[in-house]
Amino acid sequence: MNGEVEGSSTSSPEMRFADLPVQVRVLWAKSGDPQGHGLLAHILDVAAVAETLVRRESAQTLRWVADAFGLPQDAAPRWLAALVGLHDFGKAIPGFQCKWPTGQAADERAGLSFNAAALSVSRHDLASAALLRQLLTAKFPGAGWVLPIIQALAAHHGYVPLLREIREAVPRNEDAAWKEARTRLFEAYWRTLAPDGELIAQDIHLAAVAWLAGLVSVSDWIGSNRAWFPPGERDTTLKGHFEHALALAEAALDEIGWPRFAALLREPADTDTLVRRALAEPVAHARPLQRAADRLLADPRGPVLMIVEAPMGEGKTELAFLAYLRLQAAT
Repeated sequence: MNGEVEGSSTSSPEMRFADLPVQVRVLWAKSGDPQGHGLLAHILDVAAVAETLVRRESAQTLRWVADAFGLPQDAAPRWLAALVGLHDFGKAIPGFQCKWPTGQAADERAGLSFNAAALSVSRHDLASAALLRQLLTAKFPGAGWVLPIIQALAAHHGYVPLLREIREAVPRNEDAAWKEARTRLFEAYWRTLAPDGELIAQDIHLAAVAWLAGLVSVSDWIGSNRAWFPPGERDTTLKGHFEHALALAEAALDEIGWPRFAALLREPADTDTLVRRALAEPVAHARPLQRAADRLLADPRGPVLMIVEAPMGEGKTELAFLAYLRLQAAT
């Protein structure tokens, strides 16, 4: 691996699952009968969900994301997808793979050993951060974004690890076959996603890290649902599996009710008009509380937190709808 970002090439043959070492294909991410779900297939699924979610956002969100992460705007969805999919990379360790006896037996048949001394590191979220810190630093030398990115990826179970905890989560006492399998898995995955351009941000601010952590959590939740993403390799090639996963992600988001961005307020409107819209009544007038709040929303210049305390019947619910319309239009 080197510091250059691999782009897609029409001349290079598509990588097939059958071309991968058996040690890569047997690594599992989801246990279950009659079959589990392979780690490589799962991270491709979650990457597909992340890309689909980002592409459903507004142009303003995409501009913010591109600026926050130092990415070309047109390349941002694929770059973020490639990073998000790596969230479960730390499952490729003996301490996790031993948690499902059927999966462990398959690993052992493929030549991956489970000596007792190698089982001490078992938290895959921390292991993901530790292993990716090494791999991403080697692939992108001097990249200042590696630490905040791996912390966001590891936070998909709700806890952002400290650097000390990441250092302590490096797998130990494992046979060399494990590292070789992880290296091949990473290379195959990154070659399949092949994001264009470069992530150039050196200092990613906390809001962007938190946003990415949220994207990972939601993408993983959706991509782990067997009703939407049946287990197994769904194509002979990795690219084919990913493209199929993109279609499954579109269907899943439609079923959930997660729409593409649409501007809801397309023309100027006074407070009375917006209240009528919120109430779905042709004749209605804004209450004093709603008028006062609408004046406060006249010129938002960024994210807004509005706390409203008033007796029942003063129109707080309709005010929430009104505020959403104003803020969506402004931001």
